[in-house]
Amino acid sequence: MQVLIKILRSKQNEYSPYIERLLYIKIHTDICNIYDVLQKRIVFIKAAGTKGHIIKKEERFESVVIRMPSGYRKEIHISNFAMFGYNLTPLKRFEACRLAGYTKKQGFKPKVRGVAKNPVDHPHGGREKTICNPVSPWG
Repeated sequence: MQVLIKILRSKQNEYSPYIERLLYIKIHTDICNIYDVLQKRIVFIKAAGTKGHIIKKEERFESVVIRMPSGYRKEIHISNFAMFGYNLTPLKRFEACRLAGYTKKQGFKPKVRGVAKNPVDHPHGGREKTICNPVSPWG
């Protein structure tokens, strides 16, 4: 991802043939990783295995209409960048966690059940795994 941003920030776009401004991409082309020039980051179609589709160009209004993976149609400025094709690594979710704390580095926090906590910390806590009526109205 950082390599893509470095390529996009460079003045000459001759390093990668897969990245181009939306102005020069043909209609009915599959694209991904839409880079917004104003926000200086990739904003749309980032997930693995996803792709968007250029539906039409409106050069009079300097915009391109793109069909997102969800089916929503989005109008984007014509000076933004995009990559051709679709995002690779659709099998990323099947990768094994290599180290202890691997998912924590990815930004996922551990989830602890309320029953496993002490009664001071949570309303459901402190039970000895017996069948009791739950404390909260939703269980």
